[in-house]
Amino acid sequence: MYGEKLKKIRDYYGYSQRDLAEKLEVPYSTLSFWERADYPSLEGIVKICEFFKINIWEFFIDDFEDFKKLLPDFIEPSDAAVMKLVNTRMDIETRIQVKKIFLDVVKLALAKDKEKLKDLPEYKALFGDE
Repeated sequence: MYGEKLKKIRDYYGYSQRDLAEKLEVPYSTLSFWERADYPSLEGIVKICEFFKINIWEFFIDDFEDFKKLLPDFIEPSDAAVMKLVNTRMDIETRIQVKKIFLDVVKLALAKDKEKLKDLPEYKALFGDE
């Protein structure tokens, strides 16, 4: 089940078991075991997800309909689709650029309400103590 999913991810990115095992700094036999197991160790899943920049929660969602069920009501299906595409189909450099642009837009939108929001920890995390 999940081992097969690990194999599909590895194949999708074009790595052999030996190459990926080397990159992950695990024995080849360990990676081979993870891919054959229905429920590989969480350590293995985390290592592969981190290496390929896949959110761990996305790994466990098999279908977009399941993904949508986990979202709060205010997040539209199109928002979920954008998040999934950005997190799974963009290279890391592009994701970083998208995130920076998104944060700039959010900061602009929030700036008008600075007085109401300035004491919130989330606001401070974005703007510091400006």
